[in-house]
Amino acid sequence: MLSATEQAVTRSPDNRSLASASPQERALGILRQLHGFRDCELVQWRVLGTGGQGQTLSASRTDGTPVWKDHHQIAVKLFDSDSPEVDFAIGRQFETLRILHAMLDGRFIEGWNVRVPRPLSQCNSTLGLAMTIVPGDCLHGQLLRADRRSAEHIMSSYGSIAESLRRYWENNQRMYGDLQLENILCDLESQTISLVDPGIPCTIWKWEEAPNEWYPASRDLSYLLFDAAARSLKIFLTNPGTARRLNQLTERILHSFVSTVNPRSARLALLDEIRTCTQLHIAQLTSQRDVRGLWCSWVRRTASRSIEGTLRRVREQSDQPLEFPDHGVANGVIQSQGGRT
Repeated sequence: MLSATEQAVTRSPDNRSLASASPQERALGILRQLHGFRDCELVQWRVLGTGGQGQTLSASRTDGTPVWKDHHQIAVKLFDSDSPEVDFAIGRQFETLRILHAMLDGRFIEGWNVRVPRPLSQCNSTLGLAMTIVPGDCLHGQLLRADRRSAEHIMSSYGSIAESLRRYWENNQRMYGDLQLENILCDLESQTISLVDPGIPCTIWKWEEAPNEWYPASRDLSYLLFDAAARSLKIFLTNPGTARRLNQLTERILHSFVSTVNPRSARLALLDEIRTCTQLHIAQLTSQRDVRGLWCSWVRRTASRSIEGTLRRVREQSDQPLEFPDHGVANGVIQSQGGRT
């Protein structure tokens, strides 16, 4: 548990100050709120990623000493001031990370180690939060670069991902939020998956008009399906193999979770609720009569067909366990290894 001095004092943002401050200055301001942080000129920064809400930086020291306590690196996520419901998003992400870290970090689930960043400080005046670093690169990016053998190793993580999410949903009536393959990291050498960047970017994603018997799982799984379908369409012409893998991994995660639900009538109700929520996501795509509108219209139709196919296959196969070829050992790790904590 963090002490009061390790948690940020929440204030309303000053947009003028944010506009004039560099990302490094904003991030340093958040680190200064950590009790015991030594402010010096030896901090170096690296961009870890950029997304729809902002960007994430890592802080380390050029002399090799810890940035804070025994942590040699600290991650700082900076939210854009024009992000939807930004104050809500910061607080939600901090609290969701706190719950996920306490529940899952350091567990061994379905043959994989699971890691979750520990949230350290949040600050609404500079629109950001600090957290510990976890291993891995995003699943989406790794599948883009992987050869066939490595891709199958990566995709064998589906059971660990599904079971980790099941434990979270079962014990918390709150959404993971931005659940997509970009926000699940994978490190093959240590056989580790890391769950990062949770939280609802916009409260509309709760889809209060949809049935909620299977909330929050139905909301998170529907967005996972929608995002994978949309991303795979963007890369299909240049990288059809990766596009198929994105959809296959998502389908395996969905099947793995759905197969734990009993009786069969409950599984079918869950799939129907997921389908309703995916349709609501698709309906949000613009229909303007311009180039972007035409593109979104095509994505809307094609993604809808892809998602319907996935849901149909999962519905037909949900009574049976998933079976895939044994691809042996990848990077010195037996892929068929299993187990739960």
